[in-house]
Amino acid sequence: MTMKSFNFNNFLTFKRLTRFIAYTIIAIVIAGVTYSVLLYLHHYKSDFHLFSNTNFGLLGDFVGGVIGTLVAIVAALYIIKSYKKQISQGKKQTFETSFTLMLEMHRKNLQEVEIKDAQGNTLTGRKAFKPMVEELEELFKAVDKAIEKKSNSDERFAEWREKKNRMTLAHKLSYGYFFYSVNSYFLTIDKNEALYDLCELVRTEIKGSKNLPDELKNLQHHTILGHYYRHLFNMVNWVNAESSLTLKEKQKFCKLIRSQLSDYEEILLYYNSLSSLGEAWNEPLGEREVEKMNLIAKYRLLKNCPYYLYYFGIKPSETYAVEDESWYKRGELFFETDIRLSRKS
Repeated sequence: MTMKSFNFNNFLTFKRLTRFIAYTIIAIVIAGVTYSVLLYLHHYKSDFHLFSNTNFGLLGDFVGGVIGTLVAIVAALYIIKSYKKQISQGKKQTFETSFTLMLEMHRKNLQEVEIKDAQGNTLTGRKAFKPMVEELEELFKAVDKAIEKKSNSDERFAEWREKKNRMTLAHKLSYGYFFYSVNSYFLTIDKNEALYDLCELVRTEIKGSKNLPDELKNLQHHTILGHYYRHLFNMVNWVNAESSLTLKEKQKFCKLIRSQLSDYEEILLYYNSLSSLGEAWNEPLGEREVEKMNLIAKYRLLKNCPYYLYYFGIKPSETYAVEDESWYKRGELFFETDIRLSRKS
């Protein structure tokens, strides 16, 4: 998909056409008002003679004073409208230029993503995301198991016995460990909270686990993903905030952004949004009106991610259940490969 550039010649042609239409309307208005005045004088002023010096002068004053003023007002309004349109076109041209540059920067950020697999091979760009998702999954399972164990053995942690609460916390902790390492990430520093004690017990459990390799305990993916996700978020949020664009235009630009993401980039984006580090992607949740939805739902940034693909923890279909149904009722799918056979509209 290529971006349409601003065509100055087309703009001039449009400007000439609108000017011709405006002048034609003004001429018709003047002719109509003049005809009405003459008709009135002819019927109700028997002594009226158009070409007498006095009456001709009065008519001239009327046309110049009243009609001229009306024409001036119409012309002024038209000039203001044209000027505003010109400014809007200029803003869109500037936006498109900046957007192209930001998209190119995103591609460069992707090229700089680099990790080593279990065999010591260097994986770069899109190839690096699948093994990173697998690393995160392994961490999540260990953290989720540890939370379940600790919450069941201590009444202070009773609220995390509920499955959704437990998995929500597991997503936050596992992604934090994935991003900054087990030793460096703290979900809370308030030692008076039960959550602090639970997190410390989980940390101890994970650090002492013999089932997790040391490489997973010491991951520091913020060095390769931090800038990638900050730029991606700022780019989508920047499009969302652009006042010169309609919602449909914003969705087209975000569709172009989405087309740059592979399946595993979208999956990792989803898990990033479930963490404390990426929660701005999902604010707010549960909105039915598209205009009020969060960035991921409003622009369906996970649309190309297979619905049937295995997800660990909380599934996207659960997180965006309200938004998904709302899009479906509009005749559009939240997930492009939605294979559910029966749904209530």
